[in-house]
Amino acid sequence: MNKYVVFLFANVFFFGMTSCNNATDKEKDEAIDATTVPEAVLEHFENSFEKSTEVVWFMEDSTYEVEFMYKEAKTSAVYAANADLLELEVEINKDQLPDMILVYLAENYPDVEIEEIEKVMNNEGNFYEVEIEKDDTEISLFFTPEGDFVKEEIEQED
Repeated sequence: MNKYVVFLFANVFFFGMTSCNNATDKEKDEAIDATTVPEAVLEHFENSFEKSTEVVWFMEDSTYEVEFMYKEAKTSAVYAANADLLELEVEINKDQLPDMILVYLAENYPDVEIEEIEKVMNNEGNFYEVEIEKDDTEISLFFTPEGDFVKEEIEQED
């Protein structure tokens, strides 16, 4: 296993994985049968996430995304067809965020509820993504592992 994948998995366990929400974000009719996923991808997934449950596979462009429950946390992983792990997202609870993020949210979005919080690991690095909704606008806020604000992405809802 390459060093990058080992680094990703170490970070997942370091930041702790707990969540109550286990519903998939995607429609079930978008799911693909696991038999259509390349054998190398399935093998990598099964070796990396033993005892995962509620496994659902999706095809996204030329990558394979899998959503699943792992150690009581809603988790998703994106694989290239050659089984390289491209991204790993683990849903976490608000109390697992660094205090700096909580202060930022209280100062900049005092009356907004958090929709979802994820610890994200990919080739850009490790970061927290906090999703909020304000005035029919979905906003994703990104922070470093230490809690420093990085950027926001705004998506207008239809």
